[in-house]
Amino acid sequence: NTLFSGTSKVSFTFISGNEYQLEVVRDINKFTATLRNTSTSESFVNEFIFASSSVFSDIDSLSIYLYSGTSLSVSYSNILVKRPKLKIDGDSITEGQGVVYSGFGTSKRWVDFVQTAIGRDDCLISGRQGGNINGLAEKIETETAFILPQYQMITIGTNGSNTTSNLTAAIVSLKAKGVIPILNTIPLRSTSTGQEAKNTIILQVVAAQNVGCVRMDIATALNNDPSQGGDSSLFFDTAHPNALGCEAMAKRVF
Repeated sequence: NTLFSGTSKVSFTFISGNEYQLEVVRDINKFTATLRNTSTSESFVNEFIFASSSVFSDIDSLSIYLYSGTSLSVSYSNILVKRPKLKIDGDSITEGQGVVYSGFGTSKRWVDFVQTAIGRDDCLISGRQGGNINGLAEKIETETAFILPQYQMITIGTNGSNTTSNLTAAIVSLKAKGVIPILNTIPLRSTSTGQEAKNTIILQVVAAQNVGCVRMDIATALNNDPSQGGDSSLFFDTAHPNALGCEAMAKRVF
């Protein structure tokens, strides 16, 4: 990861007893990190561009490191959002690989259509390139547990690791937090790579746990029939839906 063109490293000193607010704003692969001392109104701003990949690459790598001293303690934290109606979690298909770098930005992802329909403040999006159920289970404890959406929609499995037990554990954890789970099937691929077997496991968990499901396999299938395989016209590559594919997926939600 590199500093954005025209910016330089920023140094600052933590003052004991003062309150700080850290804000990170993302614009595709550029991140603007602002640290504010709310006691003195000082702000420290830096911009980073994640250039290690030609696609999204913000893989859990934003951190604060100490230049000097032995430790930094956080006495409390606040989630500065109201309880949303919906939180959408997934991998790079949710994050938008395949449409964002095709010139559409964050406007033609399937989740963007859903967010527009529900309202930006009522629909949060949390997609991670290369993500799987194991990382998503951690996000349930580190994100969902604090945000507590009314519903959480999960589309996960393209990168493997799904089992009946870990999908079930994620659903049970959401229910215990008072969050209503929606577990989607994953899109078919434009080439056959065993997505059908992955979706069979998902549908078994959906039935056993009696939760909602959006059939993304139907949305991306040739003639909306998963037995015919994926519709290649809906894919940017073999795995990621293009703008047409994203629109088809969004229509399945509604």
